[in-house]
Amino acid sequence: MVERRELVIQAFAKMNLWLRVGERRNDGYHEIHTCMGLLGVADEVRIEWEEGLGVGGVEFRCEPNGFDTGPDEENLAYRAAEVFLRRLELKNGERRGCAKVGLKINLVKRIPSQAGLGGGSSDAAAVLRGLQELARYPLGAEEVRQLAAELGSDVPFFLLQRGAICLGRGEEVIPVELPWRGWVLLVKPPFGVATGWAYGRLAERRREGAEWAASWEEGMLKELEWGKWLWRNDLEDAVFEKFLILRDLKEWLSGRAGVEAVMLAGSGSTVAAFSREKGALFTIVEELEREFGRVWGPAAGGMACLDGEMGFWVAVTELFG
Repeated sequence: MVERRELVIQAFAKMNLWLRVGERRNDGYHEIHTCMGLLGVADEVRIEWEEGLGVGGVEFRCEPNGFDTGPDEENLAYRAAEVFLRRLELKNGERRGCAKVGLKINLVKRIPSQAGLGGGSSDAAAVLRGLQELARYPLGAEEVRQLAAELGSDVPFFLLQRGAICLGRGEEVIPVELPWRGWVLLVKPPFGVATGWAYGRLAERRREGAEWAASWEEGMLKELEWGKWLWRNDLEDAVFEKFLILRDLKEWLSGRAGVEAVMLAGSGSTVAAFSREKGALFTIVEELEREFGRVWGPAAGGMACLDGEMGFWVAVTELFG
C-alpha cells in the first residue's frame, strides 16, 4: 500500500536592509553582518509525498516563467529534497522492509535568478520545511538547520521565516524586529550577477587599495551601530564598476518622489527603492518604462514575459518579517 500526502508552500524572497562584508575566510567565504526581511514576491513549491514498498526517488519539475533556472540537478530545491531523503534513510537505517519514500516536486518560479533576492535559497528552505511536515517531523530542528547551512549561506535564514541579523557567512541567524517596514520597488535588468563574482571582485578591489572599514567588526553586535548601516551594501561599488546601468538606475530612482532610500539587493542585479507610499512606487514604474524601456513582471500588469523580448523585471511588494 502506498500512502500519499501533498503540500503547497510559498517561498518568499528576501531583502537586505544592509550588507557589511568583512575579511575573506580560509574557507573562501567572507564574514558578513546583514539584516534581512521577507518580501511578498514568492515562488510556489508543491510537494507530493509517496511512501510505500517499491517507491523511491525524487521527480522534479520547474516552471521557469521566463527566468534562467539552470539544470534541474543543480537546483537548490532538488538538492534539498535529496539531502533530506539521505538524512532520513540514515536515521531509519537499512531495516529490511522499511517503507521507501518517493517525492514529486513542482517549482513555479516568480523570483528572478541571480537577482540578490534569495529565490533559490528560499526554495530550498521551503522544501526542507515541507518535507519535515509531510514526514511528521523525523529530524530535529538542529539537524534541519545543519542541512540548510550545507545547502547555502542564506538557507538557514529562510527556515526562520522572519526578520533576522545574519552573521558568519550568513548561516548564523538571530531573530530581530526589522528597523524599517514599508514598500519596496524591485527593478532587475535582463541579466544577473553571480554571487561568487561579486564577492571575488570586492576582494580584488580591496587588494588593489580600495578604501573600506577594516575594523567594521568592532561594532557588529552593538544595536546602536545598526542604524548607521541602514541602506548600506558593501558590494555596490564592485558591482556598479562593471554594470553601469545598475549605478544609473540607483541614481535615477533616488531622485523620484516618495523614495526614502535606494540600494543594490544583496549580491545580485536588482536595484531596490524603499518608500512608505505604495502608490508612489507604481507611479515610478510608469516613469521607468518611459525612461528605460520595456518593463514586465508583477508591477507591470503581468508575471510572464511571453514574447521573448526581455526588459526590466519590476515588482512592488511589502517588506515584512
